[in-house]
Amino acid sequence: MAARILQKLIALTCLWLFSLQLLASEPGSLVRYSFDDQNIESGPDTFQIFENAKGSVSLSSNFRFSGFQSVQIKDVIGDRDFPELQGYFAEHDKGDLYIHFVMMVTEPEQEFNIALAGPKGFFLKKDGIGLWLHSKRGNLFHVSDSIHKRLFPLQAFTWYSVDIVYRMDDGRYDLRIKQEHLDVPLVDLKSVPNATLQQNSAVSKFSFIGDLQDKSSVLYYVDDIEINSHKALTEADFLAPGRRKLFVDYWHDLQRKKRKYPVCIPTTFYTDFGFSLYDLKGEDDDNLLPAIKSVIKVNVKSLDKKLMQSFAGQPRLQSVIAWRLGCSALSKQDPQQALEWFDIAEQVNGSTKIIPLSRALALAAAGRHNAALNILYEIIAQWQDDERFAAAQAMLGLARGDLFEVGDVLQQAVDNWPQKDEKTFSQLWANDPDDKLLARLKQSYPKHWQKYFRNHLLVEQYYYLLLWRGDYAQAYDFASKTVGALESRKVRAVSWRLLQANAAFLMNDLDLALSLYEQVLSEADNMPGITASAFLKMSDVFFKKGDIDQERVYREFVYGTLK
Repeated sequence: MAARILQKLIALTCLWLFSLQLLASEPGSLVRYSFDDQNIESGPDTFQIFENAKGSVSLSSNFRFSGFQSVQIKDVIGDRDFPELQGYFAEHDKGDLYIHFVMMVTEPEQEFNIALAGPKGFFLKKDGIGLWLHSKRGNLFHVSDSIHKRLFPLQAFTWYSVDIVYRMDDGRYDLRIKQEHLDVPLVDLKSVPNATLQQNSAVSKFSFIGDLQDKSSVLYYVDDIEINSHKALTEADFLAPGRRKLFVDYWHDLQRKKRKYPVCIPTTFYTDFGFSLYDLKGEDDDNLLPAIKSVIKVNVKSLDKKLMQSFAGQPRLQSVIAWRLGCSALSKQDPQQALEWFDIAEQVNGSTKIIPLSRALALAAAGRHNAALNILYEIIAQWQDDERFAAAQAMLGLARGDLFEVGDVLQQAVDNWPQKDEKTFSQLWANDPDDKLLARLKQSYPKHWQKYFRNHLLVEQYYYLLLWRGDYAQAYDFASKTVGALESRKVRAVSWRLLQANAAFLMNDLDLALSLYEQVLSEADNMPGITASAFLKMSDVFFKKGDIDQERVYREFVYGTLK
């Protein structure tokens, strides 16, 4: 790689915005990133993000090999620079390193570079580049003994698993690359010379970038980076292409360890607290980034009102502190104390997404269920596209306990159906409500809109409660009864048929789930959100059935294809 002038270093921009997880270290583990959930610090021992000119490095949930997110690296032609994810680990010049990552490129003709290097940087010399993979004219190459050697032609939207044993003592490495769906590796090289044929050439960093000649508009994805000095890495199985986690896996992740008592749902986006990318880059006058990191990452035991007062001029930071203290109280089953903290959080910063929902959960935990529902009336439109809201609905239902009896909540909704059955009311049950729909509902039923909306929410909460408890068959039956009740009133039941199909999926009745998803698609005209959800879940069904071709067909209905 060539030397370059860095116009601007932005440490921890998009990765800080959307969170990057450093998995728990194991003996010998130098680097292990899955790019999910928790946060780590940027710095000389972890990573830096270079987003120069128009290129970008960010987290993406569109394509990931495992977990919820991968890293997306996007280059732009003619901007005189390239984006880079550069990571660091303790310097090694002896022994073996075991390296693993997965990657996917959207347009093989666009060029990118991946390298392992030492203290002398990205130059072809001792203690410089030790391993170099790059693409050119649609093919993947590696550089061995300073010679660029072709490996194989790349395919678009195809995951490749790369495993390397880098032997520093003799200046050689083993290279194994597998393509999804193929049992036999595309590449299985043994003891090939490293980039410069240098023994004991030190390495201490890795890099994923665009191209070097500023002629590429590459867009590619990287996930599950691991470097280990202790033992060989366990090769991961390839899962559903493009979307590595199935719908059922996401649900189980949210469900795990949260079955007995309402707690705060996890926050994964700093926009939950009203922070923007502008704030996180530290370009405003107050340079919020260090303060944001301090209040988000510090142990909750170190948070108190005195610390809040030290941020008197930063209400958003104060609200984060109060929110964290409220969540701590809620986790200790002290909803009254939690409410006091959430009230403070809202008083200092009323423009957050996460705090009102947390307050609703605390109210439900305190037995104040109608008050919790009143909050949902105001915020539900903000949460409809957020996977975490299903978990919140389940916990709200959980808090009701014996107030729920099988069938009662549905019967109550049916018994209170308006005599004047307007289109607006039907739309409330047919699709996710947004602000415009709620405004029309208030206009159409000024005296009773809250009752109608409450019944709608309670029916949903009971369904999610059954899923939360693992009563998938009962959830399926309840969704089926709801579909029947809606259709008897000539109301579109497509959204509830989707929930019915989801329950069948969780029951592992794949044929039933598939037939229901197909029915959803036949009924969901002009309902793009429901259509996309059905396509993706059908993709999951076909994957679990072992039909990879159909899995790809339905996935590409949503994510597109280069064909």
